[in-house]
Amino acid sequence: MVILSYSYDEIKDFMLSYFPDYAEKAQDPVLQPAMDRYYAPDVVFDNGVVTSRAQWYKICLSHPAVVDTLTVDRLCIDEKNLLVSARILSKPTERATGKVLAEIDMNAFYTLKINEEGKLNIARIEVFIESTPGKLEQMMQAYGMKGMSRG
Repeated sequence: MVILSYSYDEIKDFMLSYFPDYAEKAQDPVLQPAMDRYYAPDVVFDNGVVTSRAQWYKICLSHPAVVDTLTVDRLCIDEKNLLVSARILSKPTERATGKVLAEIDMNAFYTLKINEEGKLNIARIEVFIESTPGKLEQMMQAYGMKGMSRG
């Protein structure tokens, strides 16, 4: 029997397991396949900047010296429409030293879907980074990205 809906608590449990798994598994080439339980194959990030799980996985592995941890401050869940918003603290951290390179507040909006097997998947993610001057540049430096700025 395929599940057609999920309760608030089931969605909350799914999302609260996602964030630590992202830090532990999504950025590790050996463990990354376990993240398939979260992302739909055609997951879309930031309005089409990323349009597949495979593309997202490459990005997650593009900064091997840095691991990003996400700490959830609050979740807002709309179980009827399978929507979740999360206020998150992102901490890119050097793997070798444990040095936190930045602390970035962000809001993320997740559109979920129920896949063919009746399981929840993340279908769409939109991320909004805090607008404190210098924070975007600090984040880009942490991940070794250059020449990216707003405006």
